Amino acid sequence: YPVSNWPFLGLLLAVHGLSNLALPQWPGSKRYPQRVFILGVLADLLILTVLLALTGGASNGFIALLLLPVAVCAVLLPALQAYLCAILAVACYALLLQLGQTTAHEGHQMHLMSQQPFNQHLLQMGWAFTLSALLIAWFISAQARLISQKSRQLDILQQQQSRQEQMLAVATYAANAAHDLATPLQNLTLLSDELVQLPANTAPDPT
Repeated sequence: YPVSNWPFLGLLLAVHGLSNLALPQWPGSKRYPQRVFILGVLADLLILTVLLALTGGASNGFIALLLLPVAVCAVLLPALQAYLCAILAVACYALLLQLGQTTAHEGHQMHLMSQQPFNQHLLQMGWAFTLSALLIAWFISAQARLISQKSRQLDILQQQQSRQEQMLAVATYAANAAHDLATPLQNLTLLSDELVQLPANTAPDPT
């Protein structure tokens, strides 16, 4: 399959333009980045499916590229959306598989017996792809959720530590203030005791 024909290059340019130029300019891309990301993933799956359909369909060795959007969704999106992306990728694979079987049936009607092992191989690859997509969505989503939980726990611990440090700083300041005030207060107490003990007509020594 040639990779230098104009439709193929045009699709590659469309992928680049859509991902890097069009989507960032989408209205509300800064306010709702998750929606723009979902649109980008859908566009990636669609254009990758078209590219694979032009270059061999399900028999193309790069069919595993359809797993990349699934992995990215599992990292950046909630688990439900990651599973939906995995199902969509499996649907794209099934479409490519169906197109490949239809083409083989039309082009080799006289050799159906020889095509059966190859079709069985493609079907087994389809089941392997389905299992891989679901496992990727489940495992990466679970890991991303675990990392998020650990991050929230670390934030809570850091906030608690910050509050404890502030309380310790206040307690230290209070202790220092009490220490600084202790000596003058003790002097005043001693002086007042002396004044009480002296006779009424006797003045205390100024020294």
